[in-house]
Amino acid sequence: MFSHSRLNEPNKIKILGVGRSMREKSYSTQASKIVLNAAKKYNAQTWLFDLHNTILPMYNPEATVSADGDDNIRKIRDLLNWTDAFVHGSHDYHGSISGILKNFLDYYFNEYAGKAFVIFAHLIRKA
Repeated sequence: MFSHSRLNEPNKIKILGVGRSMREKSYSTQASKIVLNAAKKYNAQTWLFDLHNTILPMYNPEATVSADGDDNIRKIRDLLNWTDAFVHGSHDYHGSISGILKNFLDYYFNEYAGKAFVIFAHLIRKA
């Protein structure tokens, strides 16, 4: 999933793109890739994290600490601690972001503290 050794270049900003709806050819993920590729032109390190292929249980704020011991949750937390800035893409659901992205943000809101964060949303249907 993630290898620190591949992505630890000094003096480069590290940007993590997080995107995906559950749709196979997600426009938000494609747009996130465009943003990350543009950032590479300015000497940034980038990583795209695709929620479509990630197993993340529904967030429960009352879960015990042992529930946070899930290996997948720890690996994702390592990735989030690696990054300096976030770019998230989502399609619009009734004026908000997708449920899969909301669930992800619920799990990892502490890892966002003090970091730059950009989110974009798009409509896939005309009203």
